[in-house]
Amino acid sequence: MDNPLDLDVWLDLPWGKFAGANYTHRAVLTKIGDTIGAHFSLDKHPTTMLLQFYSSDFGGIRMDHLVRYLLQAGETALALSERVLE
Repeated sequence: MDNPLDLDVWLDLPWGKFAGANYTHRAVLTKIGDTIGAHFSLDKHPTTMLLQFYSSDFGGIRMDHLVRYLLQAGETALALSERVLE
């Protein structure tokens, strides 16, 4: 059963814990955007480096976890936004 969820609520849900700090989806996406988004920074946030370091096969396609997480975040934002437009 699907439960409706507001995008702001999802962004503030826990993403995980890394190096003793708790991160929300909003914080991780902000860190990614601050390091590889509109500009490039050599000082990547540790969460961005962690996601880039690991890779797996997803549906027969090898990709790092950063790419996979960004795809999932986009799909989640799209799905939650569509509910608003209904």
